[in-house]
Amino acid sequence: MTYLDVEGGQNGIVSGKDMTLKLGFEKKNNVVVNDLVVGIVCLNNRQEHCFLLRNDVYKQMFSVSSNKGYIKIKIPKLPLGEGQYSLDVQLMSLQGAHQGSYDWIEHGSGIDFYVNQGDFYGTGHSGFPSSASMFLDSEWDIVTE
Repeated sequence: MTYLDVEGGQNGIVSGKDMTLKLGFEKKNNVVVNDLVVGIVCLNNRQEHCFLLRNDVYKQMFSVSSNKGYIKIKIPKLPLGEGQYSLDVQLMSLQGAHQGSYDWIEHGSGIDFYVNQGDFYGTGHSGFPSSASMFLDSEWDIVTE
């Protein structure tokens, strides 16, 4: 597996905007891989886990017969604050005759990226990147009695 690209918009990767990650793969044999699982862990510059993505959690399983291609992961409205991040990525199969880990890119292996300051909430406020790495949508209300 090779890291191909992390894409944002014209201004690079921006908090609150879509981000696309591309991971290339090349199989060494002609075996069809069923139930391919892609696991991605994002870490901030303090080595804290920000999020975990796995296609099997979305019930979106892949069967790969081609020997070469890439996996494309789109993260809409990236919830990360401004700063440096890295990704750990693992390709594995959890079922069948070819069960096990196929490849693993761990921290420090080149999937590093910088998220530029953005306006996640669309309010003109960029948040507090030194206080927290993530933004979450939420709904606020005051209930009086």
